[in-house]
Parts: sequence; structure tokens; C-alpha cells
Amino acid sequence: MDICYKEEITAFQLNSLRKNVGWTSYSLRQAVAAVENSFIIVSAEVNGEIIGVARVISDGGYMMHIVDVIVHPSYQRKGIGSELLILLGMAWRYVFKKICKTIYLYYYE
Repeated sequence: MDICYKEEITAFQLNSLRKNVGWTSYSLRQAVAAVENSFIIVSAEVNGEIIGVARVISDGGYMMHIVDVIVHPSYQRKGIGSELLILLGMAWRYVFKKICKTIYLYYYE
């Protein structure tokens, strides 16, 4: 299985992943705003299908929050979520040193 990691996702793809894991879908307006206003976004793709996403939102000055860490159920327990978080970490290293002082991760089951 070849996984391609990117720094993009569409509002439709985000909602599709949310639905696949049993989460509530955003309205189209909310989903577009969520994607467009993400500080950092990383997605995982297999054969042209988005199978995972992780986003960071930030006030740009002090805090960052990791949100929407989602992996399609068919691809869970394969290290994809961990890889998404590692890639977020690589992206925020520079940002953390220069801008933010605190990062929060909220976990829900």
C-alpha cells in the first residue's frame, strides 16, 4: 500500500472522513471555513482516495490546537494516524519556536 501524504484536503473530503468514522458532518460553509482557516493540514491518500487527515488551528500568536485527527476505519491501526501527527510535528517545529508557546491535544473516544 503506497500512502501519499499531502498538505491539502477539500471540504467534501473532510466531511466524508468525518462521516466514515461516525462523527457529525460540518455544514458546507463550516467545512470550507475549517479547511481554509487551518494553520497546518496534512492528509493521507491511497490510490487517489483521502484516507486520513490531521489539522492544526492557531491564533497565530500563542496557542495551537491539533484537531480532526481522522483515519478511515479500513486503514486504522496501520500507523497512519501516528504518521500524520509526526508530519504535523515537523511542520510546527519552526512555528513553535518562532510563534507559539503552547500546543494542546484533545482526545475524544
